[in-house]
Amino acid sequence: MHNMTIRDFFQHRSGNGQPPSSSSSSAPPSRMNVLITSAGGGGIGGGAGIGSINIFSRRSLPSSSLMDLISTEDWRLARMECEVDPREAARWFNRSGFFDGVLDSTVLPLHLACALRPPGNFVEFLAYAFPEGARSRETTFHRLPIHVACQTGASAEVIKVLLQRYSDGSRAKDSLGRLPIHYACSHGASFDVIRALLDSFPGSAACPDKNGWLPLHVVCRTGPSSPEVVRALLEAFPPSILARTKKGSTALVCARKCGDKGKETVEILEEALKRSGVHGQVHDSLMREGGGSSPSSSKHGRPKHALGA
Repeated sequence: MHNMTIRDFFQHRSGNGQPPSSSSSSAPPSRMNVLITSAGGGGIGGGAGIGSINIFSRRSLPSSSLMDLISTEDWRLARMECEVDPREAARWFNRSGFFDGVLDSTVLPLHLACALRPPGNFVEFLAYAFPEGARSRETTFHRLPIHVACQTGASAEVIKVLLQRYSDGSRAKDSLGRLPIHYACSHGASFDVIRALLDSFPGSAACPDKNGWLPLHVVCRTGPSSPEVVRALLEAFPPSILARTKKGSTALVCARKCGDKGKETVEILEEALKRSGVHGQVHDSLMREGGGSSPSSSKHGRPKHALGA
């Protein structure tokens, strides 16, 4: 099989791309573990961090050569390995501590690659080797590769490749009710990334997670990469300026918690409120709730991760 071409592989491959059960023997422990700080019990709406990457080595039983090469970010050799044996792109592996360094998950090579900010051409190659990979979910939070990519700051090129392979990925929710755009917003994604996600699914700006957080709440709490990101979200769903999380916070409250770094966002939101004609009503409400403190008096600053509100 080592002389098999990708075309031969597609003609002879069997299986439906579903992850094996936790008892499957086809997912041996790996030498390298990828820790992705997840949104596990909180994140955007609770308090746990999301998206931090830390690679650390831990010797165990031998694992897939492709997975090892991806773990060390040797993209050239990883591609060569996959060319020799394309079946590896479709193989599921249990990754110990994949989330939070505690929670295991069964993942594909594409999930692992997307956690490491890979070059777009490598993601495109993996998605070609195993087309079902882009629509396959890991087993812990049921995230697609595009969720993981947005969660870990992947480039716009990578996001576009994943959307080309599975356009409905932009509207897919994980077990916490979050779309890829929620994670992109929580990690300061570029305007190009946000634009690609909105173009793919304009309604994503109106989708709350299980804690009532819209993408606008998230980006206002963590700080946008540019003012254009805030304006794009407001344009996509104007009512988001008045929407509240389950704990009652508006986007303006979230932005004010960012301190000085949220000043420009606050200005954009206040201008949007003025245009909506309800600025005075909302301002009075915020003052009563204690959300009207000046940015300079905030003790929070920009959070390391999105916090509850």
